[in-house]
Amino acid sequence: MVYYLIICRSLTYAQRTAQVLERVGIPGWVQRSPKLISKEGCGYCVRIPERRLADALTVLRREGMSPKQVFLQTAEGGVQRGEIMIYLDSAATTLEKPGTVPRACAWAMTHLASPGRGGHAPGMGAAKLMYQMREQAARLFHVDDPERVVLTSNATHGLNIAIRSLVGPGGTVVISGYEHNAVTRPVHAIPEVKVKVAGGPLFDSEGVYAAFERGVTPGVDAVICNHVSNVFGFV
Repeated sequence: MVYYLIICRSLTYAQRTAQVLERVGIPGWVQRSPKLISKEGCGYCVRIPERRLADALTVLRREGMSPKQVFLQTAEGGVQRGEIMIYLDSAATTLEKPGTVPRACAWAMTHLASPGRGGHAPGMGAAKLMYQMREQAARLFHVDDPERVVLTSNATHGLNIAIRSLVGPGGTVVISGYEHNAVTRPVHAIPEVKVKVAGGPLFDSEGVYAAFERGVTPGVDAVICNHVSNVFGFV
């Protein structure tokens, strides 16, 4: 497990920092600073989980308690000066992921093999896990048969499969006015495709609904609507 150490100027200040974080559900443990940090005159710190750093810094700044320094403590016990960064590119891709993600990946890489390529335990375990994933997705999207759920490498891959499967040459598609390139490019690559845009004022949900009602007419092969725009945050 990796942790961040929020350096405090005194034991009292460290206790107060931990209390502020605990009030908003962020676990914090007061401890003596490692020797490397103590040499710099910082005797106490608050240890928090790696994935909660951004939330913790936001809370502390709001309380007027910006930390003196932040250090990263590795699973092996090493300590290095941490970089305080506010990540603003989540619309493109997420940077900070829950700790369960790398743990699940590491477990799969050491316990599972390719599904359907053998009757041994690692292969059968992978096949069982994949079917469980299909079952969960089927329940989420109200699909009667889990076998109809297709697992893809990412959303762009899934969109290409869906669009190419539903819309043939000369087909008609209705899309919103805020679609991602992962939709517009494969749609426009279809020969003689007819694209109808259900446009509307930004952040006007009722206007978008009305535009789709006007656009969805007999002869439409597919309707594609972005749930959340990664550019505008429009839901």
